[in-house]
Amino acid sequence: MPRSLLATILSLLLVSLLFAAPANSQAAGEVKALIPAASRNAQPVHVRDSLQWDDLLKTDAAGRLRVGLTDGSILSLGSNSELKVVKSDSASQQTSIDVNYGKLRSKVVQITKPDGKFEVRTANAVIGVIGTDFYVGYANNQTTVICYAGRLAVTPAAGAKVLKGGNVPAGTTNTIMLTTGQMVVIGFEIPPGGYQASSAPAPLMEASMQDTNVPDESATAESGASAMVYAHGTALLNGSSIPRSSALFPGDRVQTDADSVANINATGSTVLIQNNSLVQYEGNAVKLEHGGVTVSTSKSLATHAGTVTVSPAGSNWTEFEVRDVDGKVQIMSRKGDLIVSDATGTTTLAQGQETTRNEESAEKGKKKKQAGVGTVPAATGGILNSPVAIGIGTGAIVGVAAWVLIQSDDAESETHHR
Repeated sequence: MPRSLLATILSLLLVSLLFAAPANSQAAGEVKALIPAASRNAQPVHVRDSLQWDDLLKTDAAGRLRVGLTDGSILSLGSNSELKVVKSDSASQQTSIDVNYGKLRSKVVQITKPDGKFEVRTANAVIGVIGTDFYVGYANNQTTVICYAGRLAVTPAAGAKVLKGGNVPAGTTNTIMLTTGQMVVIGFEIPPGGYQASSAPAPLMEASMQDTNVPDESATAESGASAMVYAHGTALLNGSSIPRSSALFPGDRVQTDADSVANINATGSTVLIQNNSLVQYEGNAVKLEHGGVTVSTSKSLATHAGTVTVSPAGSNWTEFEVRDVDGKVQIMSRKGDLIVSDATGTTTLAQGQETTRNEESAEKGKKKKQAGVGTVPAATGGILNSPVAIGIGTGAIVGVAAWVLIQSDDAESETHHR
C-alpha cells in the first residue's frame, strides 16, 4: 500500500476518533433555568443545554442554575456552588451527584425500582433518597442536610462526626434517618459536649429555599400573566384559596396565615411572602400591607410599606428583606445596595446594613420634617443577627421548622424555562 494512501487512512481514523462521542457518554438531563455566571465543564452554559454523565456544573457569586434530570428529578444549584452529575440513569433509577461545595436543593421523584437509588455525596457524608424534597449545603468541612418533605438516610463518611441529629446521640457515626422537618449537620470534628437538636425559626428554612431558588420566566409568558404565585399551606389570592399555583396580575393580593408561605415568580425577580403577611402585587413593585417579604431581583423590583419605598440602587442582582410589624418597617440589605425613601427623605442603605422606619402618613411625615425631626436612623446589627441572615451550613445552625415549602419547581414538568 502506498505510503500516501496509508497516511490518508490513518488521518481519517484519527479525525473520526477525535470527533466521535465517548462510548460512555449518556444523557443526564437538561438545563431548565439559570442566572448567568454559571458554567458546564468550564464553558458557558445556556438554557436547554443537554447534560451528560460526569458533567461539572459551577456557579459563581452572581449565578444560579436549575437542572431537570432524565428521571424527572429537579436540581437547583445556589450561588458559589459546584456539583458533578456522576450518573443519572432513568431506566434503572440510579442517580449519583457529588456536591464539591455550595448549596443544592433536590426534588427527587419516587424511587420504585428494586435496585433504584438517588445519592448525593459530599466530602464527609452520603445522603440516600427514596423520594423527597431536601437541601444539602457543604462549606467549611461541614455538610448540612434539611429534609423539607419525605425521608432521607444520611451516612457520615469515615472519620466524620454527627454534630446534630433528630434522634441520634451526638458523636455517633451511624446512619441518621431524617423525615419531614428534620435536619443534621455532619463535620470532621465534634465540639466538646456536642450539639443538641432544636427547632429552627421559619426564616432559617426560608433562607435555604431562597438561596437555591432560580427565577422562572416561561410560565408567565405562556399564561399571559405578569407573574406566577406558588403557595404552601392556606394562602389566599384575592380572598380565594390558592390550590397550588396561579397566574398573578397587577393589583392581585396574596395573603398567608401563621402556617403558610407563598412565592411570587416574575421575570428576573422572586418574592418570598413570609407567614402572616398580606402583599399586593403591582407589576414593578410589591405593596406590603403587613408581615414580611424577602425580595431577590435583577429588574429593580421595589417594595412599598406604608409611605416607605425600598428599591435596588442598581440593576445588578439584589436581595433584601422588608418587614412591617406594629407600625415599624424593618429593612435589611442582604446583597447589593438599596435606596430607602419616605416622607422624611431618601438615603442609601449599603449591603449588609439595616434600618428601621416608622410607617406613618405622608402628612405626619411632612410635619415631622418641618419640625426638623426626620433624620435617617443609623444602620444597626439586629436583623443581621437574626436567623434569616445566618448562613446555612455553619456551626451556628439549629434545628428546622416542621412545615415545608414546595414552590416553583413543582410546575417544572409543565413549563420550559428561560
